[in-house]
Amino acid sequence: MHEIEEDKEIPAGGLEVDEKALAAAAKGSGYVSDRDEIKPYIPDFIREQDKEIPATLHGTAVHRVFEIWDYSRGTAEEDIRVFLEYVRQQGLMEDDLIDCVKLHEIRGFVNSDLALRMKRADAEGLLYREQPFMFSFDGLLIQGIIDAYFIEDDKIVIVDYKTDRVDDAEELAERYHVQLEYYARALSAMTDREIGELIIYSTRHNRTVNIPWTMGG
Repeated sequence: MHEIEEDKEIPAGGLEVDEKALAAAAKGSGYVSDRDEIKPYIPDFIREQDKEIPATLHGTAVHRVFEIWDYSRGTAEEDIRVFLEYVRQQGLMEDDLIDCVKLHEIRGFVNSDLALRMKRADAEGLLYREQPFMFSFDGLLIQGIIDAYFIEDDKIVIVDYKTDRVDDAEELAERYHVQLEYYARALSAMTDREIGELIIYSTRHNRTVNIPWTMGG
């Protein structure tokens, strides 16, 4: 508990008065008190600060933006800024998470050939994002969330976003091919559709890596 400082003098009425502000208001000078100076919130994605961002938060931010991205929007840098500001105002992401967004990564993805394919699928109602799954395999119950998949030429195309800091995007295929193969097994069983492609999208390298479908495709 904080002690009350009994010897501190308090102005009449219990409020401090900014004499300069009062005088300026009377003269209509537009003076702003130093205490009351407005400092607008400027997200880091606008400042494009090259600061160190925790990998987990960065990954969460990227996945969230890709999950809610509006494919009907433009893909220029200003379009992305406007979208992120809309996301902030609507409370779709917390400010701290938006600050972890790297604008050039979002711009790279939404202008990619993969995003164009996803945009076409979205227009036809054939794009599914953040899809949970659960299935039994070899006596094990396997569950997870698939970043995205879409239907193209009546086949399933699975997309997994990766923000890993790797020197070569091909390293991601070695790390995650089993994960995507499980996704393929699950979706194949759940939808009774043929698997067309397994795709890893690397935000760091702005490129896709295809995983061969070898487990029943």
